[in-house]
Amino acid sequence: MKESKQEDQPGKVPIFGNWNYWYLLVIGLLVLLMAGFYMLTKHFS
Repeated sequence: MKESKQEDQPGKVPIFGNWNYWYLLVIGLLVLLMAGFYMLTKHFS
């Protein structure tokens, strides 16, 4: 099988080397949004 390398995908910008870091980033942002909305709801209730 052909391994994907940076030369094979010239349009892809390598920000993170692994997909797991993308998943952690998205989950972290969702947790921050939930905490922020929770604090806003408590503040204005």
